[in-house]
Amino acid sequence: MKRFRGDLSHWWGDALDSLEELVASCAELGDLISRTNRADTKLFTALDLLRTRSVQIGWEVHELASAGYADGAFARWRTLHELAVVSEFLKQFGEDAATRYMEHVHISNRKVIREYNECSEQLGYARIPTADIARSEETKERLLSLYGADFANDWGWAAGVPGVSGRSFLDLREATGYGHWKAHYGMANHAIHAGPHGVLFRLGHPINFEPRSLSGPSLVGIGTPVDTTAISLMHTTFSFVSAVRTSFGGFECELEITSSIRFIAGLAREIGEQVLEMTHNIQAEFGRSDSC
Repeated sequence: MKRFRGDLSHWWGDALDSLEELVASCAELGDLISRTNRADTKLFTALDLLRTRSVQIGWEVHELASAGYADGAFARWRTLHELAVVSEFLKQFGEDAATRYMEHVHISNRKVIREYNECSEQLGYARIPTADIARSEETKERLLSLYGADFANDWGWAAGVPGVSGRSFLDLREATGYGHWKAHYGMANHAIHAGPHGVLFRLGHPINFEPRSLSGPSLVGIGTPVDTTAISLMHTTFSFVSAVRTSFGGFECELEITSSIRFIAGLAREIGEQVLEMTHNIQAEFGRSDSC
């Protein structure tokens, strides 16, 4: 493993260092905006939570990629992509959409309670009290009465926007202009689910070889999660910045914010270039992979 880590650093060290710097920069910019533009609104609260969770996932991707687990890193990017889409959706549609988003947790809670009680006996767990179930059901029915039957869907909080049914994540992706990520998102799904594609195809395995077991790390495929994570984390951060940045903290603060935005955008482009170069080198050495 020590020798492998050395080899991985040789091939991917520059791109991984750049991703580390981008994640840290997004965290610092988001924190600065959060301190200087704090507002008592659902939109601010939702976007601030989304961007901090995105930063955490950025670190997770970096750790997995640095250890040679491209498929695991790409699976975490899948979540980051959803956070980027939701952030952009809330930025575009504002306080009402953010309020629905935060309220929708009560719909999810009712589902969680039902699923827990359905399996509690087999697991030997205590059932959730009837009074708690009744309160949860009452809250759910109140919200459905307020927002409509579509609010009960998994993405039903978005159904208040004209043309969005809220029945699937696809609705949000199309509404925010992220449809061009369809192939990446679909490929990342294979790393999560138990279908045959996820068994036969692995990012960490060159695709011009016959499918074989991969039970550990690999030097192949690291570029895909690194590049996509840089882009999606940048998008989530910039959605937060552009949505809540209403007050100004003086010339020096504005200069710092503008410089950070330009730096992050430039670093994301640089990561893309580094990944492209290293992917070509890896392909020449080990065979073609599906890295972007």
